[in-house]
Amino acid sequence: PPSAELDLNRLEGELVTRPFRIPRRQAASLMTEPTRLLLKESSGDCGVSWEPEASRAVLSGTPLQVERAAQLLKRLSNHCNWGVSAAKVEGVLRPMGRSTARLRLAPMATTL
Repeated sequence: PPSAELDLNRLEGELVTRPFRIPRRQAASLMTEPTRLLLKESSGDCGVSWEPEASRAVLSGTPLQVERAAQLLKRLSNHCNWGVSAAKVEGVLRPMGRSTARLRLAPMATTL
């Protein structure tokens, strides 16, 4: 069969940009270069740019990347309501992989 030419014009049409508000009291601590790089890595290479004066992050990429980055930012913002630290940011954006889980069952009734 004849080979078809690869059409790259459609790829740019699928890019989206979405602003995301960050609480003012968290903005200074979260809008750092290490956080941006971790967010970019965790979301599948989504473009992230900070707008500190507006307390806003602008996410750009494919719809899936932007949605994943927005979910991570929401989760990070929620966790940082009780304080912000570099360890907490890294723990939320790069969770450790787990290979096992312990499940302990207990009877709900005294008679079996």
